[in-house]
Amino acid sequence: MAVTAALLVAVTALVYAPALGFGFVAFDDPQYVAANPAVQGGLSWESVRWAFTSTTLGNWHPLTSLSYMLDIELLGSDPTGHHAVNVVLHVANTLLLAAVLWNATGALWRSAAVAALFAVHPLHVESVAWIAERKDVLSTFFGLLAIAAWLRYARRPSPTRYLIAALPFALSLMSKSMLVTLPILLLLLDVWPLGRASSGPRRLIAEKLPLVALAAAAVVGAFVTQAADSALAPDSIVPWPARASNAVIASLAYLGKTVWPSNLAVYYPHPVAVEAGRASAAVAALLAVSAGAFVCRKSRPYLLVGWLWYLVSLLPVIGLVQLGYQSMADRYTYVPLIGVFLAVVWGVADLVRERPVLRGAVVVGSLVVLAQLAALSRQQVHYWRDTRTLFEHALEVTEANPIAHTVLGQVEAEAGDLDASVAHYREALRLEPRLDEARINLATILAHQGRLDDAAAELEAVLPGARNPVDVRMRLGNVHALAGDLDAALEQYRAVLEQQPDHVMARSNLGQLLVRKGRRAEGMTAYREALARDPAFVAARFNLAIALAADGSLDEARQELERTLQHAPEFSAARLQLALVLDQQGRRADARAEVERVLAARPNDPMAQQLARHLAEPSAVGAPSQGPPEEGGAPPAERGSPP
Repeated sequence: MAVTAALLVAVTALVYAPALGFGFVAFDDPQYVAANPAVQGGLSWESVRWAFTSTTLGNWHPLTSLSYMLDIELLGSDPTGHHAVNVVLHVANTLLLAAVLWNATGALWRSAAVAALFAVHPLHVESVAWIAERKDVLSTFFGLLAIAAWLRYARRPSPTRYLIAALPFALSLMSKSMLVTLPILLLLLDVWPLGRASSGPRRLIAEKLPLVALAAAAVVGAFVTQAADSALAPDSIVPWPARASNAVIASLAYLGKTVWPSNLAVYYPHPVAVEAGRASAAVAALLAVSAGAFVCRKSRPYLLVGWLWYLVSLLPVIGLVQLGYQSMADRYTYVPLIGVFLAVVWGVADLVRERPVLRGAVVVGSLVVLAQLAALSRQQVHYWRDTRTLFEHALEVTEANPIAHTVLGQVEAEAGDLDASVAHYREALRLEPRLDEARINLATILAHQGRLDDAAAELEAVLPGARNPVDVRMRLGNVHALAGDLDAALEQYRAVLEQQPDHVMARSNLGQLLVRKGRRAEGMTAYREALARDPAFVAARFNLAIALAADGSLDEARQELERTLQHAPEFSAARLQLALVLDQQGRRADARAEVERVLAARPNDPMAQQLARHLAEPSAVGAPSQGPPEEGGAPPAERGSPP
């Protein structure tokens, strides 16, 4: 067994070694890890509380979040550590699978063959090479531990052994709710290879009921959190008949990609309209396989067990409850294909046992197949090296993929090619006009290009059915403000405050526009209301200080600027504005000290240089004619002014 385990580890590590040099991809990785402040802060009591009380993209998986935090605590924030842990977990799952099957059946080489297929099959690359799919490999790790513990319980039942099996099952559900079907999978194992069917179905079902309760709680929790985050596709976009048709076609398509793993993509668009003939043919094929496995249930029980394992474990992600808008996903096969591999390996082994003359050919053929799968997996791993490569590959191997165009639009925008970005977003919207993310991103790019009317039109189109109307109204208000239509911008900010009275950015922006319209007192009131809700909101405090200075309240302006710098010491515009106020108060030496602090950090700052020259003139009285502008002064993360 030691040699077998070493070989499995070596082959798996060889396949996935390139992933250790990859970075994050701009698809779920930012939300889960790269741009998640709670995770990036590492482990703390506050981060643990956050992990257990928050959701990410509609998913509650506290152990997955804690594992990311532990990575950062021990390995740093570099993506290499996250990739390494994913690979280690996949290796651990491979070894656990081999051990579980060997323990259950006593067949070492068959168990090792199933584990080898699990380790190197290309359909599993997504679960391992994608940092955001830590939840997949982690939940499977605990699920396999639960099965291993269940084998001990099944052979000699006791309450303690039952609890030891239930605990890793609960941990699996807290990593990802994929394995809610585990109680049924355990029933299948009871039938074969454990041979516990003679105990009677009622007893076998009754002993699983506590596990079923855990699974039911996970199902309800997942449904509630996904619905709260609007992650469930509405019937208006993916109607029930389309879901049912796609479910049977996807079940068959996964088998096709198992046999011939080509054209694998990070995202497969949902066809929505499915030809009735294709769906009927898929149903017929699935029924035929099911009938064949049922007929052989006595002579080859592993065929029915393996087949039902595949269908049952695939059920939560087959799309009857549609999460997102994909038709299928490679990661969904991580656990289900164990059943397929088991049925194939045991079937081939029985064939060799009945016809020993085939042994040599089967051994050689098996090694060739494994080598080919490993080579294909290593090639598939390379597509995950960066976001552009991953989604350009998706465009190559799929048709009409609006999500791929949306992500590539973001990639081009970050690279500075705004025209290419606009082209991708427009193509995404041509393929799927209801794709709000593409339309909002397009509006952002158009605004950066100065095409403010076009940007406003895109945002107006999103607003009626927006998942997050507050965000859309904020963006629309910003665009109107940039275009100089202050009344329209005020209307949007006030609408935001009607929905979210504590939205401090909306209050700060509202105050800024009121000041620009000459209503300085009302503007300062809005700033103060924002600060009453968030005293650390730098943009509102900075803009309040400028308004106070313009109103002649220099002492109050100085105090607000000093408070601003307590929250943001590197905020150079606030420091220069403080220098201006100090100069107006006749405190020339203090003003020079503030300017020198800015120049020490930013020697080429033109405003600091101008102010330094002014303060060096002994005959100068008062401040230069123009100080730092009200718009554009706050730090990017806390700007109060429209973009």
